[in-house]
Amino acid sequence: MPTYRHGKKIEPLLFKVFQKAIQNAKRYLPLEELAYLILVYWTGLRVSELLSLIKNDLELKNGTLFIKVRKRLKHGAQTPPLELSRKLPFMDLVIQHLWRVRPTQRVFTFTRQTAWNLCKEVYDGTFYNHYFRLNRCTQLLEDPETTVPECMAWFGWRSSKTVDSYIGLSRRYIKNQSRRLMREVKAPS
Repeated sequence: MPTYRHGKKIEPLLFKVFQKAIQNAKRYLPLEELAYLILVYWTGLRVSELLSLIKNDLELKNGTLFIKVRKRLKHGAQTPPLELSRKLPFMDLVIQHLWRVRPTQRVFTFTRQTAWNLCKEVYDGTFYNHYFRLNRCTQLLEDPETTVPECMAWFGWRSSKTVDSYIGLSRRYIKNQSRRLMREVKAPS
């Protein structure tokens, strides 16, 4: 496990922090780098999964961007393409970038180190690439309608044990337990 200058982040990144960071970064980052930051936030894909994408792995159809993740790491399962609505904030920038990429060309032409530096630069050194995976999973699990199998499918996890560490970071489960305790107190004897 790598060591992080500010410690491992366990609190989800608020959307408004992401929004502000991208708004500021639009003033100085090239479109390709903005697109990377937007996709890592919305998908939670690993650095290598994003950097290995080629234009043919992405398809815009009926207002939805389909992302075929080629090879999942750590013995991950093959999954159907991820789906992102074109209406998500900043997806227009991702689509603008994709228009500039040839069909068999890599979507992101920079190195893994550049990807790490981007996150450090845009988020003042407090967030790292894999944090966005933690963030996306935690955000998905915060939604009471999201099931563990849905989360597993999104990330290509074969075992529900992989989800366990993320479930512990989801406040939804703590809130549910708190409500159950209150029901116990209010239950007739």
